[in-house]
Amino acid sequence: MNTLKFDGYLPREAEECYVPATETAAARPKLTFSVGARDGCGVEFFVNCAIDDPALIREYRARLVAGCWARIEGEQSVIPQIRHGVTNGFKPVVRVQRMEFPARGASKPAEEPAAAAGGGESDA
Repeated sequence: MNTLKFDGYLPREAEECYVPATETAAARPKLTFSVGARDGCGVEFFVNCAIDDPALIREYRARLVAGCWARIEGEQSVIPQIRHGVTNGFKPVVRVQRMEFPARGASKPAEEPAAAAGGGESDA
């Protein structure tokens, strides 16, 4: 398995779409979105992500809005680009298995009363 873990922001809201029906399976919902991330040199790039699992779609759909910050864990995969019945190439995508939404910019929790009052030992 080729697991990736990264964090970044969503430049726009996630889009709902459907995986088309086949002879053996019915059509199923899917969420697609891009995540803006930075490499070690500070260069920004975008990663295409998809959520296929209906339980994960229900859990994360309301939180995938423009500007939100997310930590993503998923598997690198490709999806074929088909036009007029001919495969023109493949598009890399991360199939999301888990997400976290850290509280960026939220106020910090209050300190313990003993720590704030200097209740510790003195070094003098």
